[in-house]
Amino acid sequence: MNFEITNDLLDTIKQYAKNATVTTFTDNEIGNDNNHKSDYISVDEKNYVGFEVLDGEIIAFYFTDHTHFEDYSSNIKDGDDYIKRAKAFIISLFTNEIKHIEIYKGKKLAREKYYFVYSDNTEELITSIWRGLESLLNPFAKRTEKVTIYKFDKEKSRFDKK
Repeated sequence: MNFEITNDLLDTIKQYAKNATVTTFTDNEIGNDNNHKSDYISVDEKNYVGFEVLDGEIIAFYFTDHTHFEDYSSNIKDGDDYIKRAKAFIISLFTNEIKHIEIYKGKKLAREKYYFVYSDNTEELITSIWRGLESLLNPFAKRTEKVTIYKFDKEKSRFDKK
């Protein structure tokens, strides 16, 4: 592995992700950076859930979106760092329900939202993705929503629809 934090994150999720796949990348050509190194951990390949560890950054990915954790552009609290925030987020992925809302304008996907749903039924918005101008072109198109709830199944080591 390229980064020690990868082992720490794997220890954090080992009770949830028994079948996680670790892929190490070195000297990848990404943009102008020919010295890109990362550790890519796939927990649920079918649902695209896992994380990538880079130098100074962790990217948690889930379903159709992802969240970046780093300290160079984030507002951080005293004593908090990107590693602690990433760990808390990743644990939340595996311990809470994930609510996914797809908002359509006509037949076009206009927006997606992801929420953590906690045991007391409160919700926290994780992310909101706007899918472009196509949905604005027809102001008379019917707006519909599709809601899917996911829960991680430890025994199967994957997310299932509830």
